[in-house]
Amino acid sequence: MRLLRRSGTAGIVLLLALVLNVQFAEAGRLWCKADPVVTLNGRIVTIALAIPLEYLLLVDGPTLIEITTPPDVDRRLILNDIGFLRGSIVRFKDGEGSVVNRQIPVTITASVPIKTSRLAPGEVVPLEISLLTDYLHYNTVRGTSDQTTMELVIYGHW
Repeated sequence: MRLLRRSGTAGIVLLLALVLNVQFAEAGRLWCKADPVVTLNGRIVTIALAIPLEYLLLVDGPTLIEITTPPDVDRRLILNDIGFLRGSIVRFKDGEGSVVNRQIPVTITASVPIKTSRLAPGEVVPLEISLLTDYLHYNTVRGTSDQTTMELVIYGHW
């Protein structure tokens, strides 16, 4: 009976982790993820934002993700998710420059609104942006929930 109870508890924790899209990393710290998917000139790009699980219930509004590319890039939102239980807003913005030799300069800026009144003085909420393309280019940057920015080049189809 005791074994059944333990495996039932483990099953509930695993199910909760799957539902909340939790990733296990950084010496036992649990991270919760939001993963919109976009295309840039036909390339599939998954943008994964992650905050530590202990801050999930402090999120008090939609996550904002701004993707800046040259204006001649075909940009589409393919899939959006629940963004830390409060939704996600994905915006495309025209930047400077242009696509040269299929190289697309991209800037991704993300912020997650947090109830700061529930944080300790000086406490900041870490935010991680990871990007994965359909040609297996992977990049990660870390910052804070106030604003984190990633700059990179993605190779488009045309």
